[in-house]
Amino acid sequence: MNTSLSTINSINLTQLSMDGPNVNWSLLNLLEKQRDQQELPKLLNIGSCNLHVIHGAFKSGFQSAEWNIGKLRKAAYNIFHDSPARRADYVTVTECEIFPYAFCSTRWVEDQKVADRLCSVWENVKKMTKYWETLPKSKQPKCESFGTILGGTKDELTLTKLKFFSYIAGLLQKILLTYQTDAPMIPFLFYDLFSTAKSLMGLIIKQDVLSSIINGRQLKNLILLKKKTFCH
Repeated sequence: MNTSLSTINSINLTQLSMDGPNVNWSLLNLLEKQRDQQELPKLLNIGSCNLHVIHGAFKSGFQSAEWNIGKLRKAAYNIFHDSPARRADYVTVTECEIFPYAFCSTRWVEDQKVADRLCSVWENVKKMTKYWETLPKSKQPKCESFGTILGGTKDELTLTKLKFFSYIAGLLQKILLTYQTDAPMIPFLFYDLFSTAKSLMGLIIKQDVLSSIINGRQLKNLILLKKKTFCH
């Protein structure tokens, strides 16, 4: 333990800023050089983080669906947060003091609570939008957020989309929380990622198609564009 601490302490503290993948890889290279110089056992390099990419994959999936979920969550927060006058009008019109949460643009899985909060106040947001529409154009919000929210209120499936977002985020949250530990969990990571991906695909792919898939290579090579593979 003392040797490990002295190894880390010997690295310049300015090089320990863990603010991106490139910095992390640089830190690993520095640490390995230090360990080589001290003839310590080599570290097992398992590649880049397989957990952080879950946030990116989740984000990419919803963006490809073009549901504008990210923009809607951001707009619902900003339109009230940026204007005390609008917040006051919201409380007056809706008789509610609960506002949408701020969202995180990088850790989308953790935005489950943001989606849940927006679901709980969505009727109030719609009521507020109708109120703004009754005002003269000169007194309506001029910001982009208003246009985004207005579009969301015109879509009858907005609430369903938000709840679907929350449901998928909840499934992914489980695996993220399981692996945020110092316990030696790496041997189980691939199987859990494979099982999670297969379960998610089971929401849209027929079970008889998925039942024959037993490894990651088969799952990766599954042709998703064939209509016969989809559930009704």
